[in-house]
Amino acid sequence: MKTGDIFEGIVQDIAYGGEAVIRQDGMAIFVPFAAMGETIRFQLIEKKKKFGRGLLLDVLVPSPSRRDAPCPYFGRCGGCQYQHVSYEEQLRIKTKQLKDALQRLGGFENPNLLPVIASPFEFNYRNRISVHQLGKTIGFKALNGRDLVDITECRLATPEVNRKLSHLRSKPGQREHYSLRASHIPELGFFQANDGLLTQLKSLMSSHLESGIDSVVECYAGAGFFAEAYASNIPHIHLIEQDSRSLQAARLLLGEKAHYYEGSCEEHLENVHANLINAGTTACIVDPPRDGLSDGMRQLLKDKAFLQLLYLSCNPSTLARDLKELSAHWEPCVFQPVDLFPQTAHIECLVSCRRKE
Repeated sequence: MKTGDIFEGIVQDIAYGGEAVIRQDGMAIFVPFAAMGETIRFQLIEKKKKFGRGLLLDVLVPSPSRRDAPCPYFGRCGGCQYQHVSYEEQLRIKTKQLKDALQRLGGFENPNLLPVIASPFEFNYRNRISVHQLGKTIGFKALNGRDLVDITECRLATPEVNRKLSHLRSKPGQREHYSLRASHIPELGFFQANDGLLTQLKSLMSSHLESGIDSVVECYAGAGFFAEAYASNIPHIHLIEQDSRSLQAARLLLGEKAHYYEGSCEEHLENVHANLINAGTTACIVDPPRDGLSDGMRQLLKDKAFLQLLYLSCNPSTLARDLKELSAHWEPCVFQPVDLFPQTAHIECLVSCRRKE
């Protein structure tokens, strides 16, 4: 088996990231834009010691879930991975990937996985996008990660954001990158991107806080998006955020309802915990980036006697890794998947953990 060879095979799985998995001569071959169970013809374009990558040439036996992608850029633009399958199939794939990661990497044999919360909109849900400019080309990075695909309209963005994209294209500036946001999204810092799930996300976090909680320490707090939902019920709120712009937005949103700490979570969590009136009635919320919790944060969460830990993750692999290391101190009670980004490979999961005695 060598690069350039053409093969036929049956898709046996969909890997996290969206690529189909085919076994050929004992090697896993990853092929984008194929669907589960399909018989496909593909060309081997890269061969490593333990795996290879293929280019989809033909779908010989299509999956019942296959559909025509509605976006003309799909397959060239690197933003979407699943437009070629139904939304129901996307939810099934993502739920399975999350469960597989928790079992294989986290060691949780039967995780209490709730039904995934679907986005009410498959398309036109993004209230912000980031585009790149190179000369007269304005758009998104290509599938290869190097080239730039010229985009006149993003099917994932809301109509307002697409109007801003159209305006930018008519009067391009001199920058290399642009953040285009809907008018109701703060210009400062991070904000949740799915317009159709904003209200549900807020209520989801606050609804999972256990009764008796009177203090919340929120790490990676962003612009106070979740804190706004529970601020009316929780008298003591501590927000830790490294990005000054996000923290400024949180101050504007919440005012004196919260205490604010600018810097890393590792830097402030120790002191915040030491000054709590009662850690036994305090919940700690963490919403880390894709890399998950740092070694320092995992150690702090082992040591601190919070009553509850709520962990919102955007990466099943790092979530499973972190929960496995914390498992001697924290018991995951429930896993709630949330599909914030239809058509893409991303899946969020909120985990509610109880401190072990």
